[in-house]
Amino acid sequence: MDGAFLGSIDIAIKKARTARFFNFPTGVLGELSQPGQPLYQIEVSNDGLITFPGGLPLVDSEENIFGAIGVSGSSVENDDEVATAGADALASQELAVNPVDITLEQAKAAVAAARQKALEQGTLMNIAVVDAGGNLKAFARMDGAFLGSIDIAIKKARTARFFNMPTGNLGELSQPGQPLYQIEVSNDGLITFPGGIPIEDDDGNIIGAIGVSGSSVEDDHEVATAGVEAIVADELMTLEPIDGSTALDQALMKVAAAQQKAEEQGTLMDIAVVDAGGNLKAFVRMDGAFLGSIDIAIKKARTARFFNMPTGNLGELSQPGQPLYQIEVSNDGLITFPGGIPIEDDDGNIIGAIGVSGSSVEDDHEVATAGIEQ
Repeated sequence: MDGAFLGSIDIAIKKARTARFFNFPTGVLGELSQPGQPLYQIEVSNDGLITFPGGLPLVDSEENIFGAIGVSGSSVENDDEVATAGADALASQELAVNPVDITLEQAKAAVAAARQKALEQGTLMNIAVVDAGGNLKAFARMDGAFLGSIDIAIKKARTARFFNMPTGNLGELSQPGQPLYQIEVSNDGLITFPGGIPIEDDDGNIIGAIGVSGSSVEDDHEVATAGVEAIVADELMTLEPIDGSTALDQALMKVAAAQQKAEEQGTLMDIAVVDAGGNLKAFVRMDGAFLGSIDIAIKKARTARFFNMPTGNLGELSQPGQPLYQIEVSNDGLITFPGGIPIEDDDGNIIGAIGVSGSSVEDDHEVATAGIEQ
């Protein structure tokens, strides 16, 4: 509105994103993130969260969450009241279109088929699958694949979903002299060479996308195509260890053990494993798990590896008045509440870490423990 604070542009958007990422009002999250509370400093995740009132999920007449509203510009009480008016106006509405999305089973199948194709090629790939919203759903990095291709594979998948076309097609339009030259600098970075392909369901709805990086663009595209075709053909092969001898196999076994524990708990988790360098090795997001927990799970794993201790231990040292107060703002954001645990080999060497997010910190830690004990 005319005269509203310029600084509230970012706050309003982040309030809306925070409410959608965790599916409850931002003020509720704020109560849990005060000093001494279980989610202290969660604000440093997800490129910044806002945890004071003014953000609310948008819920339709059938209790489906289909978005969120964020309001900023006055007192938190006024912000929340205005946001509530917006949410209430939509509470009785029916969704015009029922959203469709890729399932974890489908995402795993796409990664598994792509991995199999890469093995046949003799290439080493990073393979990412995102959902209909462009959020990471499943990921695997084959042993020896380029570390720089982690980001490229994820961005290829997101680019393909954002524009609903293979990344190479968009690349043709972004060459010098073409109408979309330098589109790559938008959306926090796009990748516009081949290797990213949208994924459709039987009705032609785009439910996600796959991104592959690690070899030539031709090989990348071929591997991504294999992942898409597995879903089109309904060949839901499972993403499982091949012989248990590779680092990726070991990471997948830990993810599977953690997922099994979460299923036993009845919780919905994001589960990440990083290698000894803190680089993402494997990831899955269970159907219905919080979107905001994607970043948190990965950062829990990285934090545990960076400091070689469970994240909750570091959290005790970073409370107000403690020696490591505000360490969370280093390393592009650390997570210092429970759910991240280092992984050791048989000789006691730390070879990576697991990070879990999606429920209480106690549940997160229990699921992460099940993963490392596999």
